[in-house]
Amino acid sequence: MLKKYKKTFLIFFSILFSVILVTAIVLFSYQRAYAGKIYQNVYFGDINLSAKTKTQAEYLLKNRFQVSLSRDIEISANSKSVKVKLADTGLTYDYAKIVDQGYKIGRGNSFLLSLKSSFLSLYKKTNLSPDPKVDEAKYNDFLKIAIAQLNTNAQDATLQIQNGEVMLQNSQDGQTVVTEHLADQIVSLAGTSNNKIVLVAVASQAKITNASFDLAKQQATDLLARKYLFTYQDKKYSPTKAQIGIWIEFATTNNQTVAQFNKSNIKAYLNNVAKDFEIASLDRKINASTGEILDAGRDGLYLNKESAVADLLSQSNNVSVNVVLATTATPAKEVKIFPSEGLVLGRFEGKYIDVTLSTQQLCRIEGSTLLDCNIVSSGKASMPTPTGTYAIQNKNPRAWSAQYGLWMPWWEAFSGSYGFHELPEWPNGTKEGANHLGIPVSHGCVRLGVGPAETLYNWTDIGTPVYIHK
Repeated sequence: MLKKYKKTFLIFFSILFSVILVTAIVLFSYQRAYAGKIYQNVYFGDINLSAKTKTQAEYLLKNRFQVSLSRDIEISANSKSVKVKLADTGLTYDYAKIVDQGYKIGRGNSFLLSLKSSFLSLYKKTNLSPDPKVDEAKYNDFLKIAIAQLNTNAQDATLQIQNGEVMLQNSQDGQTVVTEHLADQIVSLAGTSNNKIVLVAVASQAKITNASFDLAKQQATDLLARKYLFTYQDKKYSPTKAQIGIWIEFATTNNQTVAQFNKSNIKAYLNNVAKDFEIASLDRKINASTGEILDAGRDGLYLNKESAVADLLSQSNNVSVNVVLATTATPAKEVKIFPSEGLVLGRFEGKYIDVTLSTQQLCRIEGSTLLDCNIVSSGKASMPTPTGTYAIQNKNPRAWSAQYGLWMPWWEAFSGSYGFHELPEWPNGTKEGANHLGIPVSHGCVRLGVGPAETLYNWTDIGTPVYIHK
């Protein structure tokens, strides 16, 4: 009996061993056949990834996702909506990660576990999860560009006057969409046919509403409805509504807006009216040297705009406003005229220096009295002496020119680095340019000979006028 059981056991063991061996051989062959490839029964949706390499599987997934990501979705909040591509929201898929998960199916860390896993893959179907994510950078750009279009700033009411008509621009409330869970909503669209997302919007109210302008609107309407008449002698002027509208401005004080007249704008209107009768004054020109009247000039006649505006404002509550315009006479101003060139006595009160560059002559004058004239040497063509009216600024009986290494006796500055001085002197005592008097050869200063320079120095004061001309 024992021999019979033993024989049966050996037969059973032999059969079991044979089955295991055959199974192992089959699975080993299966593993070799699918080396570097995804095992059987691995799907992504309706895509069969069996026997595909990782590169092939990624290619198939990328095509599928591109189709999905290229579809339009609509995001709305109240009455506003925006359409975008799903890809523009920042939704992404990690193709390599999904394929790697599929490749690991049927493969274990040990030989026996690997055999078990590969065996199960022959019968068990596995569907891979897409596991979508949202790229933060692209998502933030999406919020700034697309979602920002759903936001609306509240519009304050405005009041203005156009072509004599009071125009009220109504206020409008705004909205700000809530995006707290938007990223999760975008992810939820993956793998579905749903193409719509509805967002909640928080309302924002205008700070200035139509009611804020009720008083100002009525005041402006009343001001425009009045009749305005300006008269000057036999002339009459009636402004149009458009012109009156320019006079009116709106001002807000203590949260109360009112309509009022702008005085400057009324004066601008009166300036145009006054062109009909104002007379501009012309200066009376008198020769400063001889007293001869060169031009008798003309008295002026000007509209008193301040008085006209005050009169208008005092009647602003009247149905009809009548303003009588008044003018004020303005005597012509008396102006003394000096010839622009040449030696002119009496150009200044008291002592002054006159330099004529064309004749290289410097004259000392006191009022209308000519004291004397001396030959000088002014600036050469490349460094000319400046012309115009100046004054003695500072004095030094013996100034040193570091730039040229020369002494400048009896120095008198009249404009910055320009001045009067005696012929320059070298450190060894030799005078420079004694033969150049009467010829413009200096670096811009006015040189005088020995004697006249000292006389001029002792005669002038700080502030003595200097007139240099051609």
